[in-house]
Amino acid sequence: MQQQLLRVLLLIVATAFYIASGVTSTNASTLSSGNLIRVKSSNFNGEFILSDVNKEYLSIREIKGVSAKRIQISDIEKLEVSVPRPTSRGAVRGASIGLFGGIFLGVGVGLVMGDDDPGFLSLSGGDKAVVLGLTSGLLGALIGGIVGATHPGAQWEPVELPINVSFYTLGTREAQLAVSVSFGFAP
Repeated sequence: MQQQLLRVLLLIVATAFYIASGVTSTNASTLSSGNLIRVKSSNFNGEFILSDVNKEYLSIREIKGVSAKRIQISDIEKLEVSVPRPTSRGAVRGASIGLFGGIFLGVGVGLVMGDDDPGFLSLSGGDKAVVLGLTSGLLGALIGGIVGATHPGAQWEPVELPINVSFYTLGTREAQLAVSVSFGFAP
């Protein structure tokens, strides 16, 4: 009985962590003034607030400061924008954390309490660990899910940068191919 309960509990924990660790498939392609961005370039690394977007540059300012800077888009190696995490993902993440924390606490308390004296209702330390682990794990998942749904937080999503590629073929005739990928700017 205890082994079956522990197997079910482990399956629930593994499923919750699998769902919570999923990678988003959407791409934040729209940048607008006021977005929190993470920039990696040869000149700038860090988190900034976006002031202005142009086809050639980004105007940024420091989070705690007022100094404005301009970064050429061609100099940017990696660009990410902070977007709100979906409520469902926040709930699953919070429930997973609450479940894991509750199980850990309940099992620990049950094992520390040890065996009861023989009598009408006496439980061993292992039985207490299972019962307390399940009840505190479920309670932790419920509380964590509510907190996670009401405060889902934010996540970083990559922004595709423009790519310019040109090449020529060998021979007497010249051919040129230009590929360009650009931002989707908000009006």
